[in-house]
Amino acid sequence: MSELTRPTPEAEKSRGTTRDPDFTSGPPTPAEILSSLGADFGVCWDVLQELTKDNTFNVEAFVETITKLHPEYLEHIKRGLEEDMMKLPELMAKPAAALTSYGEAKKEYLAEFAKKYIERIEFYSRLKPPEKVPTGGKTVEQLEYELRQANVNVSDYAREMMHKTKTKDKYGTFTTSKEAKTIDFVRLKVKDLFRDKKNHSFEEIIAKAEELGLELCQSEDGPNYRLHYTNQLQWEWIWMGMKQISDSDGGPHVFRLGRVGGELWLRDFWTYPTFMWFPEVVFVLRLPSLSPQVT
Repeated sequence: MSELTRPTPEAEKSRGTTRDPDFTSGPPTPAEILSSLGADFGVCWDVLQELTKDNTFNVEAFVETITKLHPEYLEHIKRGLEEDMMKLPELMAKPAAALTSYGEAKKEYLAEFAKKYIERIEFYSRLKPPEKVPTGGKTVEQLEYELRQANVNVSDYAREMMHKTKTKDKYGTFTTSKEAKTIDFVRLKVKDLFRDKKNHSFEEIIAKAEELGLELCQSEDGPNYRLHYTNQLQWEWIWMGMKQISDSDGGPHVFRLGRVGGELWLRDFWTYPTFMWFPEVVFVLRLPSLSPQVT
């Protein structure tokens, strides 16, 4: 991995100022762009460079990738790593860590953190900015009323899903929260998750999305996102990445949103394990709400 030296706080002070996070004081150097990820990432980055012998990593390209990150994604990267670093003492207490020296075990964990967040940075840089959408605070009846008022067609199975309040299988139910919130939603293609041209199962898609820091949508997000996304393109379909809800036949389903013949639809779609999703299929998932800032 190529060498890239980060500026120290003392070096910044010697200039009489410290760069703002948005680099408004002038064009940033590569090292300063790297430092925008925070001190925790700098520590992990330095350890990874120390341990790896891979000289094929393109540091310049990675720095360019950082500049493409939407500010909200950048903040999630920093806060996620911050939370991982807080778990380091717990990880170090595991038996596996005791098989080697404390220092070497710590370095291995820090290097893994660096690899994890390098992958996330590259992933989020490929996505459009998150969408802020109000959700929650409505009963099923209120949602159905608003869907009718918005001239949204609701299929019989989708309506059945909205009224599924009990289940005896492993799948979920339709729940509504009392509190209205504005949630950040991310719309992405299957190929954004895997960087390949292969088809993937629903389980693989959800597992990879969670690995990269995203969350499942709540069941109520389907109708609420449908009410939000009114300028959908003709013949476009998107799927909600959510815990499946079984229909009357016991099959697992998720909400599917589309526009057909100029009309908006809230429909269902089955997600059997054997079904494989094409790379261009679009899913909607949640960007987790940030926990309170650690001080």
